[in-house]
Amino acid sequence: MMEAAAQALDRARRDQEWQWLDDPVARARVLWALRYDQRPEDEDLVRHLVGLAAKHCADDPDVGMGEEAELAGFLLAQYGRVEDVWVHYGLKMTNMDTGTSYDIGYVLAAGVAETVAHVRASEHERRDELLERLDGVDQSEVDEFLAERGEWFPADPADEDPYVWVDRAMLIGDTAAAPPIPRRVGRRAGPGRVDARRAGAHLGPAGRARRGGQGDGRGNRADHRLVPQGHGSDPAGRDAPEGGRTRGCLARLGFRGGDPG
Repeated sequence: MMEAAAQALDRARRDQEWQWLDDPVARARVLWALRYDQRPEDEDLVRHLVGLAAKHCADDPDVGMGEEAELAGFLLAQYGRVEDVWVHYGLKMTNMDTGTSYDIGYVLAAGVAETVAHVRASEHERRDELLERLDGVDQSEVDEFLAERGEWFPADPADEDPYVWVDRAMLIGDTAAAPPIPRRVGRRAGPGRVDARRAGAHLGPAGRARRGGQGDGRGNRADHRLVPQGHGSDPAGRDAPEGGRTRGCLARLGFRGGDPG
């Protein structure tokens, strides 16, 4: 799986002609490889991938955000460019799912004070709207969020949650590429979210699940990634208990790895 991803990234670095990245599988492969081999010279490529992720979500609002869109934003956040505030915010506001799932912490990746000053000085049509959203966000919240997301998207493939490889194998249509799932392995609990702490904390866990479609309200990756692409509102997906949803999704897609329980 990762050999093909590395080859796709090498092609993207060499040819600079990126129309082929409109294909979601090609785009996902490049993103996976970038997470484990991101370089300073990849900045324009990563920014292009964020734009494609936003377009994908805009073209099919029911698709949900998925790993690829957030991973693209996470990779762009590593460069810490204040000018990218509108790129991040554009992805966040693409549809209802990205609006709740793509955290405001990414929008503030360049720093709270720097970003607020940049937005305040801009003439962007969404300037006032974004300033209202940024009001009261503390830098420590953003630092904590980005650090936790760094653990959530590890830089070493050996540190990935086993279920990540299952999800990726399902995306490329090659379930044989996923390793067996060890017994009694569960998904990691999701890290804290700036949006959830500020805007959804008063709702409680059940309310946050309804509001953000993210289970525990903490950005839990499982609740917005296990539903197959194009089925963001699958009744057998979001609203089912996690264990049943996981097994059901794997069975429907023909996965025959180890016992996920």
